[in-house]
Amino acid sequence: MEQHTRVDGQSEPESLTIVESDVRRKFGCVVFTEKVHEKCGDILLTYANRLWLLKISLSTIAAGSLIPTILGKGTMWTVIVTAVVSTLLLLFNTLTQEGQDKESGAKHHATANQLWKIREDYQSLLTDMRAGLVGYAEVCERRQKLVDATAAAQANAPVTFERGYRAARTALNIAKEQSFSDDELDTLLPHELGRPS
Repeated sequence: MEQHTRVDGQSEPESLTIVESDVRRKFGCVVFTEKVHEKCGDILLTYANRLWLLKISLSTIAAGSLIPTILGKGTMWTVIVTAVVSTLLLLFNTLTQEGQDKESGAKHHATANQLWKIREDYQSLLTDMRAGLVGYAEVCERRQKLVDATAAAQANAPVTFERGYRAARTALNIAKEQSFSDDELDTLLPHELGRPS
């Protein structure tokens, strides 16, 4: 590989080391952001599903014969409990936006999927850099394309929230999601691609 001197006097290998640090930082940001969107989507969809089950349960209780069976037909308690359950159901239906939570959860998952592809491209760039397969100009070009792709993925992304951040930190730092030991990788890969023991 031909050595090039940068305008600032640094050689290409020195410049690549600096750029690699930037690419690694951007990779980390994309990994974290992808996981935050995944967790926000999971939280919203779980909430929407629980809310739906609660509404179904309240509807069944209010409309069915469960209350009169337990409390007796025509008693004052039957009327009061039925009125309270019906009022709760009305409040849940009025104040909750089950459809919006599902839609927002799906948008978070779509954003996470877009970021996953970008994350993989950053990882491939880092691999190519370490293997010496790309020079300074190509690294800078690919890095800029990834920055642009990340901005495009985030442009219409739903707003994340604190609980999603906490869940992402736990998933990445404690549960070590997206981390594999060599043995785990050898199990996942075809035998021919595993590392010799």
